[in-house]
Amino acid sequence: MKKLPLVTLLLCYFVTLFLLFATDLYAQGIGLSLDPPILEAVIKPGKQINQTFTIKNLAKDPVIITARVIPFTPEDNLGNPTLKPNSQPEWLKYFSLGNTNLSLNTPFTLEGNGSKEIILNINIPKNALLSDHYATLLISSSINVQNKPGQGSS
Repeated sequence: MKKLPLVTLLLCYFVTLFLLFATDLYAQGIGLSLDPPILEAVIKPGKQINQTFTIKNLAKDPVIITARVIPFTPEDNLGNPTLKPNSQPEWLKYFSLGNTNLSLNTPFTLEGNGSKEIILNINIPKNALLSDHYATLLISSSINVQNKPGQGSS
C-alpha cells in the first residue's frame, strides 16, 4: 500500500515539471477543397476539352500545392481505383494546365484562406487510338515549416 502514494507523488512531480518547462507548440492545419470533385469525359481523337477546377485552402496558413495527373485502374464492380503514381503511359502527355503561370508536377503556394483556379486541358491528338484511359487530378499539399518555432524539418 505504501507504493501507491509514492507512485502518485512521482506522477504529480513529473506532470508539474512538464507544465513548468513546456515550450510553446505550434500546430498547423491543412484543409483543401476541390470543385468540381469529379469529371468524367468522353473525348474523340482530334478534340480538346478544358475544365476549370477551384482549389481552396481552408486553413489560415499557406500551403504548397502540387497538381499531378495520375493514372489509375478500376479494381472492382464499384469502380474503386488503384492509383498508379509510378506509371508513365504515353497518353499522360495529353494533359496540361492552361494557366500561364502553372504547370503539372510543379509546386506553387496557395495562401491561407485563399483559392486558385486551375485549368486542366485534355488534348487528344488526331492519330490517337480509341481506348479508355483512366486518370485522376491529384492535388497534394505540404506545409512550409521554416520560421516556425517548435517545428522541425524533414
